[in-house]
Amino acid sequence: MTKIESNKAHVKKGQKELFTFLSDMNHFALLLPSDKIENVVTTDNTCSFRINGMADISLVKKSEIPNHQIEIESGEKTPFKFTLNICITEETDHSSHAQLIFEGHLNPMLKLMVETPLTHFFNMLASKLETVF
Repeated sequence: MTKIESNKAHVKKGQKELFTFLSDMNHFALLLPSDKIENVVTTDNTCSFRINGMADISLVKKSEIPNHQIEIESGEKTPFKFTLNICITEETDHSSHAQLIFEGHLNPMLKLMVETPLTHFFNMLASKLETVF
């Protein structure tokens, strides 16, 4: 099992507001880098896209712990199984932290190829989250 933890994003919104935003998978399109992603399709509970030159990725919201955590799992289009947990912690009434935690079933060869790009991708999503608000 490969585990990747993003940097913590400091967001200038309260925990509940951040959770509400991230619970709607339609908002994931706002976090994705438009220069590296194409064919984005979202619904309330799913998001799929193609990483330029790499693979199709589909995300499906699996469960939630209100205001604290969103669990997302890989969908049918994704070439390997994984979960992505978004953990949200309150800092003050008007600010919170979010961290993405990826756990994937990657064979050793695939791990060598994708671990660094995935780490950069999740850190970029965390960074983008700070600028959306």
